[in-house]
Amino acid sequence: MIISVLLPNYNHSRSLQKSVESVLSQTYQDFEILLTDDGSGDGSQDLILELSKLDRRIKPFYFRENRGALEAVKNSLYNSTGQIVLAHSADDYLVNNNFFANAVESLRVHPCAGGFYGVTQTRLSNSKKLVQPMGSAPRSGYLTADEFRRAFLNSKVFVPGNSSLWRRNLISEMGGYNPALGPKADFFINHAIPSIHGVIFDPTVFAESTKWEDRSSYSSSVSLHEVSNQLDLLEVNFERAIPAYRSLDKTWAAWKQKNLIDHFRASDDLERHFENIRIRLQYLLPKGQYRIVNSLARLIVRPILDKLYLIRGNYRRATEKISKSVVFPCKKP
Repeated sequence: MIISVLLPNYNHSRSLQKSVESVLSQTYQDFEILLTDDGSGDGSQDLILELSKLDRRIKPFYFRENRGALEAVKNSLYNSTGQIVLAHSADDYLVNNNFFANAVESLRVHPCAGGFYGVTQTRLSNSKKLVQPMGSAPRSGYLTADEFRRAFLNSKVFVPGNSSLWRRNLISEMGGYNPALGPKADFFINHAIPSIHGVIFDPTVFAESTKWEDRSSYSSSVSLHEVSNQLDLLEVNFERAIPAYRSLDKTWAAWKQKNLIDHFRASDDLERHFENIRIRLQYLLPKGQYRIVNSLARLIVRPILDKLYLIRGNYRRATEKISKSVVFPCKKP
């Protein structure tokens, strides 16, 4: 089996070579590295050219301008030829040389499994300290689709992208990496595939990711409206991927509510905050000016609140629906 390593890069010239070398050090050598540069301006393209000259398995692609990590991943996937896929990153490193070998052997033993995953350790960029590792399951070994689905809906499983490999045909069945899901695109792939086909979990640490302490997180930089839209779309995709769920069971609905509870609370806080500002402005501004400010504020805030209340109403109704557990038949990819 050929493993296709999808490696997007944007201005990571300092860590890119180490990332590539960690892949080249694998004991299982039947792989290719699809390295897509996303319009870097830090000299990455020269480095990529030099790396590709050293090993023919490194296949370089270049974007003239920055198009985003997901577009780079999609380009690498489109040009890949392997049966197994690893979505890697230029600031991630493989720390166990037997990662690929263990995965390939496990997938041969369990031909029904959709993929293989392990544990990722996270290191802080400045202090170099290791923080809590990512990657969990109720037990090690092969988890059936039903086992994984139940664990997922009860928040007892998590699949880190940089230490997980998936059968390429199943990624295509899921529709690939959907840009509309933003940073949750890989989360969807990593949890939808095993929910249908099962997965193999190995509690070994296989990869290391970098948490950049001097950069704001994605969640802190986007609006509440964007977050609610992405969560809503994520769940729509899950429902489409598992059509045997004719209606939502209590656990499924509970998982949805758990993932949105913070945003519901935020909507309530936002409304209270807006009301407090409205009352204060009413006393501070002349009547004509207050009406203008109040109208503008409602144009901005109201759509966000309406969206969140709509989602909350849908999920409350979902808790009233019950469906029987579904066991998917094993189909060899």
